[in-house]
Amino acid sequence: MVNADLRQLETLSGKGPFWGGLELGTFAKQQFLISDARISLSDLTAALLQKCLPKNQTECISTNWVDNELSKGQFDYAARDAYASLMLFHMIDSIPIPKPVTSITPSETPVIILTDDKKKVAACGVLSPPRTAISMVLMFHHGAIMKLHATGTTKPTLHDFGEVPFDMSIIIHSSALIIHPFSGTDISNSKSDEDTLGALIDSSFPQSEFMSADIESADKDEASAQISRDSLGSRDGLNPSVQVIQSRVVKDPFHVFHMIYISRTHALRILFAQALRDAMFIPHPEDKRRVLDWLKVKGLTWEFMLQYKSHWVWRHVRCTIPPAEHLYPAIHDVFSKYGPLKDAKTGLPLFSSSTWKTVKNILELARNGYLSDPPDISLHYCVGLDYQAGGL
Repeated sequence: MVNADLRQLETLSGKGPFWGGLELGTFAKQQFLISDARISLSDLTAALLQKCLPKNQTECISTNWVDNELSKGQFDYAARDAYASLMLFHMIDSIPIPKPVTSITPSETPVIILTDDKKKVAACGVLSPPRTAISMVLMFHHGAIMKLHATGTTKPTLHDFGEVPFDMSIIIHSSALIIHPFSGTDISNSKSDEDTLGALIDSSFPQSEFMSADIESADKDEASAQISRDSLGSRDGLNPSVQVIQSRVVKDPFHVFHMIYISRTHALRILFAQALRDAMFIPHPEDKRRVLDWLKVKGLTWEFMLQYKSHWVWRHVRCTIPPAEHLYPAIHDVFSKYGPLKDAKTGLPLFSSSTWKTVKNILELARNGYLSDPPDISLHYCVGLDYQAGGL
């Protein structure tokens, strides 16, 4: 990849050698973020940054790169590649170096379990008290053999334990057990104390993330609640006598979610993100029915999958953003309910004063129909069948 590009640049320019090349794929694999170091830059960007890196094949294979004057398209192509590479480096470099679990590693520490060859991640979990068990929340290699605190000659695999979540007693000093922040929080910006909501919408989280998140017992910040009433107004803010003209020029929901900044220390941040997602994206009834039928066979529920494996759900189910008359009151209720709720530790509300201004603008977009899907336009297409999930 990059070292091959540097060697080619040496040949074409007659200068060099160019030292210091870092293979990002290898770097990411060493941190157990990917399984194949040969991944392309665009795929690595999608996997780790959740961003699309456009690749114009015409520019890529062009013979005009040796020209003294490059086109704007070539400048843009090179700039995007360089910027994406820099962002990937910072993101990967910000992750703590994986290290083995020891007898003093505290409970609730996120860990990964490696396969016997120490090259692939078999599963993810959280250390459970008294640090002799792990609560499994994700499995990647169901056939991986587990070294357990058990007698006998049988060596069970992950598949033998059934579907996650489950608790498993494992040899803590096993070299296959590594401390790793697998939870999906926005580690690309770890120095910040805030996440955009987009970092939380389609991520999977361990059970420990939800243990301190209790909506019913959360106290409400009255000052924040007053801001909600003053700025958001009534949930019935749509005037029934005024017909909303459905625009075909709409606001991308990806950017809407990234408009909202939430403290990453607030216990309710993930529940809020999921509530807003579920209010905004309505699953296709037939797709949902088919998925429910398959989940029933596996002993799983729709609610469990949405909470812990939402990415899998949305790869198998089409969804739509409803018209303004349905969307506006739905997301208004979510903002009004969650925004004033205090964090149990810090005592701070979920929404800051600037966040209230942002969600007011989002509601205005919803009121005018700029968030809803255009009518009578199909926004989905089938990319294949998942034969590991009953042909969904």
